[in-house]
Amino acid sequence: MRLCPSSDAGHVGATILDSLKDSVLASTLCAGILLTGMVSPLGAQVVDSIPDRFPADSLVDSSEAEADTLERPYSGPLPPTAANALAYILTAAPDTPEGMGLLATGRAEAQIALQHAAFAGRDSTNLGNMQRHMAHVIHAVDPGQGSQGPGMGYGVRQTARQILAQIESAQGVDGVPGALTFHGPRVAMAARGTNARVDEVIALARQVQSAGSAAAGNRLVRQLAEAVRAMAYGLDRDGDRRIGHTEDEMGLAQIGHHLALVERLTR
Repeated sequence: MRLCPSSDAGHVGATILDSLKDSVLASTLCAGILLTGMVSPLGAQVVDSIPDRFPADSLVDSSEAEADTLERPYSGPLPPTAANALAYILTAAPDTPEGMGLLATGRAEAQIALQHAAFAGRDSTNLGNMQRHMAHVIHAVDPGQGSQGPGMGYGVRQTARQILAQIESAQGVDGVPGALTFHGPRVAMAARGTNARVDEVIALARQVQSAGSAAAGNRLVRQLAEAVRAMAYGLDRDGDRRIGHTEDEMGLAQIGHHLALVERLTR
């Protein structure tokens, strides 16, 4: 069963947006996203909030980007090696299920983790139900932990690691435009943040599995649900009503957000 948009490989500029149609680019930048009990696919939450053109000065703090933009054009086409690295993330990767892009694969796995975190919290008195779904959450975020359950067998952790490797590879290519040198580090930061949230999710899931009472398990399940949402959508931890450019706030959605900006400026 195909869980994500088409993964047919093609030119980055023509196909990236197809793999982003299921993102929540606008809503994930806001605080207060409540997804408890959500079981619909991410593909049902279509938000295409990216206008056709972005003036460079509206995308960045001019003082922060000034040094780089003085050295190279901010927008412009990507060199082929860098374009291929982004295509792995957004269009098709050789080691993912069905050859899907890394980001689409990560979103699908994150959706499964979200679903089973919600299933675990449906009955606050049933510890057995909570513990059963923890194995499913772990399998979705990191199948290498040995748990079995629904999922694609790839995991959010592997997604984040591979995205980090690809974006760092793209940034190292000579002649990339300033849009990538500016947004690339934010993609890398979000990938590292996503990986850190996976660690939190697994640690909480293990605690639920060893909980001695339904009351203790239920408290942990609530914490786990927040950690899974932070992994998928980012989290406004400092209460400033925005997802900041810090590893402890960024998640998968911020990877998609910054890569969409790169794509718009590198056609």
